[in-house]
Amino acid sequence: MLALVGARARRRRSAAALVGLAVAGTVVVLGSLFGVGIVTEDLATRRALADLSPADRTISIHHSSMDGSEDAADDRTARDALQPVLAMTGPILPVRMYQPPTEWFRVLAVDDLAQWATVTKGRLPARCAMGAKCEAVRIGPELPNGIADVGTAVTLAGTEIEVVGIAQMVPDRPVQVLQLDSAALLIDGLATIQESPELHEVPRTNYWFAPIDPAIAHSWTLADLSDRADAVDRALATANSSFPFSTPEATLRTVHERTEVAIGRLVFISSLIVGVLLAFAAFAAAIERSDVGLEDRRLRAAGASRGARLLFIVGEAFVPAIAGAIVGELAAALAIGVLASSQGLPVDIVLGLALFQPAGIALTVLLVGLAMVATMLGIHPSTGRLLQPRVVIAAVVPAGIILAWQRISAGPVDPAKLAAEATSPASVLLPGALGLSVILGSLVLLPPLLRWLARVTRRAPIGIRLAAISVAREPLRPAAVMTLLAFSVGAVVFGQTYAATLRQGAVDQAAFAAGFDLRVQGLAAEGPFSFFVVPQLEHGVVGADVAVHPMVRLEAVTATQQEFVLVGFDGAAIKDLKGWRPDFSSTSPSELGAAIHLDGTWELAGHVLPADAREVSIDVDYTGDPISVSAIVEEPTGAVQHVDLGDLAPGRQTLRGEIEPSFPLELLPAGAPRQWRVLGLLAKNGGDAREGGPNEGRRQEGDLTIRDLPEVVDPAIATHVVVSALDPMLIRAAARTDGLVLPAIVTPGLAADVDPSGILDVTTDSGLRLRLRPVGTTTRFPSILDPGPVVVVDYAPLKLAINAYEPGAGQPNQVLLGTPSDARTAEVVTALQQGLFPRLLIASRPAIEAQRSSDPFAIGVVWGLVVGAIAGLVLSLVGVLLATASELRDERGELYELEAQGTTPRSLQGLVVLRTLAMCSIGTVTGIIMGVALGWFVASSVGVGAEGGAPNPPLALVAPWAVIAGAAAAILLVTGVTVYALTRRHFARSSLGAGVR
Repeated sequence: MLALVGARARRRRSAAALVGLAVAGTVVVLGSLFGVGIVTEDLATRRALADLSPADRTISIHHSSMDGSEDAADDRTARDALQPVLAMTGPILPVRMYQPPTEWFRVLAVDDLAQWATVTKGRLPARCAMGAKCEAVRIGPELPNGIADVGTAVTLAGTEIEVVGIAQMVPDRPVQVLQLDSAALLIDGLATIQESPELHEVPRTNYWFAPIDPAIAHSWTLADLSDRADAVDRALATANSSFPFSTPEATLRTVHERTEVAIGRLVFISSLIVGVLLAFAAFAAAIERSDVGLEDRRLRAAGASRGARLLFIVGEAFVPAIAGAIVGELAAALAIGVLASSQGLPVDIVLGLALFQPAGIALTVLLVGLAMVATMLGIHPSTGRLLQPRVVIAAVVPAGIILAWQRISAGPVDPAKLAAEATSPASVLLPGALGLSVILGSLVLLPPLLRWLARVTRRAPIGIRLAAISVAREPLRPAAVMTLLAFSVGAVVFGQTYAATLRQGAVDQAAFAAGFDLRVQGLAAEGPFSFFVVPQLEHGVVGADVAVHPMVRLEAVTATQQEFVLVGFDGAAIKDLKGWRPDFSSTSPSELGAAIHLDGTWELAGHVLPADAREVSIDVDYTGDPISVSAIVEEPTGAVQHVDLGDLAPGRQTLRGEIEPSFPLELLPAGAPRQWRVLGLLAKNGGDAREGGPNEGRRQEGDLTIRDLPEVVDPAIATHVVVSALDPMLIRAAARTDGLVLPAIVTPGLAADVDPSGILDVTTDSGLRLRLRPVGTTTRFPSILDPGPVVVVDYAPLKLAINAYEPGAGQPNQVLLGTPSDARTAEVVTALQQGLFPRLLIASRPAIEAQRSSDPFAIGVVWGLVVGAIAGLVLSLVGVLLATASELRDERGELYELEAQGTTPRSLQGLVVLRTLAMCSIGTVTGIIMGVALGWFVASSVGVGAEGGAPNPPLALVAPWAVIAGAAAAILLVTGVTVYALTRRHFARSSLGAGVR
């Protein structure tokens, strides 16, 4: 029976080869994706470790004691305990910190101090043996009165320590673990210290650091870090000592979680390729069902038992499946080796993890078994009645539609859900069900279509006519070729489309995060952002070619308690936003910006003080309770201070208060305004009603006439003042925003939250009430990363409205910068990180884009797509050649009859080439449509960006038509040239009749 199977495999080698190639392609894709996952996780792990500070990637042990009696024993305990983790770390770095309880300083003892610190003043100290005298360098902040400066000395337990230098710690040493909160002295020679009896009694903490080395650590060596850490804990517990122990497990766990997301996405994408290849194995086998049926009848006529005939069917499936599995394993090993080598990883280890782990072997065996079962079902003579294409498609298509409906209606899958559902039926079965539906659809639709094509080409030229007839005579094989090519081209197009979508997604996300080229905001504890940084930028400190757009961002709620982000941004600049995308709104950004922009000057009126004034003096008349009054004074920086003027008393009086700049005026940029202005008065409880008084917070009132602030209050009209504990009174000039309804851009949900007059009433987190009129909608606004509702109004009116409610509060808390080039963007970032600027949070569009594009998970996805595309292309080209060769062999008699009737070999060659190219053209066009459709489906249903996180904004399909057209043309060209060479060799004989029996 085996001899029969082998003979048939040689005789019907094209069908067997197609099945074997399908299995080989499945194994190649599966093994390569295993390799991609391993390499991706390793790259991500090493990058994550490299990005960590030395302290965060350090495995450390420390132990505190009141004296040095146990130092030697503690050192042995710690070093022995760390042995399980040293394979992934550098050498152990010991540090001892002496902590004299009555002194201001600490002393750190290390070995090879030059590897720990860089001297900025003075010199490195000599090695110290802790005799009567020792040398040290000071690290940490400068101390008052020259304490611990170069040339000074301190005494530690009878040892004089002379400071010979000032130093900074080397960044790659994990000194942050020491948590130094003041200056310290660093001495060289931990191993050489001979402690005196006095020093022996000084409390100390010993540290043992083992930093994980990103250059030698790999994901597979760190996979058992938790087990190794448990071994360290057990060793320390056995020593019966208290040794706190820490590892960077949390960081590595985060990397592993991102890897799970990447694997989930690869499963979702690759399941289509694997499912289609397996389905094609059954499809290719089904084409030969009639031939197998004839052989089965011959065996039955010869007296073969049912078991023998079944063994024959098993052999027909087993031989190509096993051959394909062997070829696939070899090809996968080659692909993984190339991939690992290109990333500088040990090829043998990656190959072993990808192909020879129990899970990988089991899955490969399972797929080969499934391929055999599918092939057996495809070729078994009895399945023709049960597995008719129309019957199967009636079952598969509804299932595919239901799964697709479920996926789309559920919305984009976020990273956590994608990782959790990596092996769920919806993720694994859906792409394969869609692919199988198309295969079965082609099996049902293509044969009638090809026969119809033969009928309508009756009057076509002889070459086209003959090609159509030859295809229609045996339509299953051309259908198989076209289907295979369609899926191969579809894999290429899908790979190109999804990769382009991910690349564009990285570009969109970077531009969206930055808004323009840079988004800059301050840290609350790092200096006056709005009073110093923004004015510096507006006056061109970083270059006149940099566009500066201040921005206000607040939290607010509507009257129905819907929370949203309120944004104040210059409406005229919205059209220039780089992070805007057309799918955000049906209205163009220029139209939206024009709709909310309000012209004119938007400034709170105030009384200008003399440039050299350092006092506020106000002449008033008053009758009423002793209300306390403060002058609201705006500094040249834009900051506001409340100057206490005292309590009002009945009668005419002059109120005075001193003013002091809260920021050095000499730091203001040239050309910045330097005038002081009184914006108004703040009245609150005074006398015995002031805070802490016997009548604290009771209602007070009076009538006040202000003579010296005509820009703020009419001196001819008295102002009635009423205050209480919860309701101080602000006396200011009328503002343009008083009662004004601001035009606003809102997200769609808020557009429906207006009152009957079309007004949206909102309240900010500070209590400011605003009335807004939606004039346009957008789903998102660049630089606002929160996924919730957003409202955008013009910057200047919003700033005035805030200052009119609470003077000084209306200040920008972010600024967007536009630069002429990426090179200038880098220069501006450098300028913002040095000079007079405080520490800033800077989001750089080019930097974010580069980081996301080079992310290992993004690269891993592209690798996975490339593997699938290459496997599909190779399979399709070989399948076309095998089908052509089979047709030339099987149709030799028909071709000879045409030759005998006068058709030249050249015409016959053209007939075969034309027929093949026609089929390939149909398959290519179908593949393009299928690949783009699949790209849209994955982009819309898998809400995960290239770097493995949820993309903001969501991915939008990008079809690189030029690349797709070029790839399709190249496929057809290579196919045409190859088929031409094959047919030319076939028709090179003097007559085809020599091969006809």
